[in-house]
Amino acid sequence: MLRRAVVLLFLTGCGELIGSDDYRVEKNPDAGSVVSPKDGLVGPDSAPVFQIAGSGLQNARGQHGYGSRADVLYAANGIGPLDPAATLERMSGITGVWETVALDSPLTPRSAGGMLAVLNIGRPLTLWLIGGRGKSLGGPVTSIDEVELGEPSAVVRTRTFEQARWDACYALAGDPPKLYMLGGTFGDGFESAKDVVACTGLDWDEELQCKVVATWADSRGVRCVAIGQKIYLLGGFIGATQSQVDVFDTATYTFAKPVFLPHPVSSNGVLAIGHRIWSFGDYELQGRVMVFNTLTHESRAYDPVPSFVARRHAGVGVAGGKLWVFGGLRGGTSADVVEEVLEAPLQAFLP
Repeated sequence: MLRRAVVLLFLTGCGELIGSDDYRVEKNPDAGSVVSPKDGLVGPDSAPVFQIAGSGLQNARGQHGYGSRADVLYAANGIGPLDPAATLERMSGITGVWETVALDSPLTPRSAGGMLAVLNIGRPLTLWLIGGRGKSLGGPVTSIDEVELGEPSAVVRTRTFEQARWDACYALAGDPPKLYMLGGTFGDGFESAKDVVACTGLDWDEELQCKVVATWADSRGVRCVAIGQKIYLLGGFIGATQSQVDVFDTATYTFAKPVFLPHPVSSNGVLAIGHRIWSFGDYELQGRVMVFNTLTHESRAYDPVPSFVARRHAGVGVAGGKLWVFGGLRGGTSADVVEEVLEAPLQAFLP
């Protein structure tokens, strides 16, 4: 029997995120829930104002897995001082200090992979580190590292995932949850995948069973967020950087007619706060922040945000009543890692 429940989701073309359970969507107007008048607003009137945090990542990184859960931020793998890295860091929203997580065995080095956080009933929070590239010019890492958090050290278990890709969208959605993979690149070259893959067998004592359930565009660099039964995919690179938002319904395995953002975007950081999805940064380093309302399908760009340090492959999460942006790249190598960690009051992202 499946015993896992999704608590947050990241997608990560380096991490892709998910948001935290404190801000999951609980109201659905289609189900007759009461909706606040503010629910129809796209976002706040003015752009959020960021400040550089006093404490940064111990190992600055880009193309990393990232996320937040229960007032703690997480960053794993990526490229930086080591290319690719095999470390996991966390930051408490109470102290604001990053620390390296002690592990009982090494992680698999990877960059451009995904991170998902799952809650195994009766057990500690577990982070899934999925796919990615093992070296700068190599193919995907065909494994998942399951990191069960605990003291004095986290427990690392590795399982094979032959279908894994790099720079893909990974999400957990549905009830019971399935692992979904959309877009991304496979092989040693830059062959983009068109298949939507769904996997069951998420318990450690089960074997992953994966199958193709739909066909999508051959996209890479797309970021996604799962809200309820739907997966929202923002932008991506399909011959050129895209501005569309695709919505995949995991109940019917179908895509809705796409809607569009004010600007094209790929390799961005994403976060769900309620029924709004926020996008931070972009491949073109425009310093842009955008918000998409999943109820009205309207969007807004804050362009540029003067206090936002431009980056691609940003990590983002919520902790200590603040929204944090951490890691990312100004270019395409480990020498281009962005060291500045940004913070802004969470209230600045609410209408």
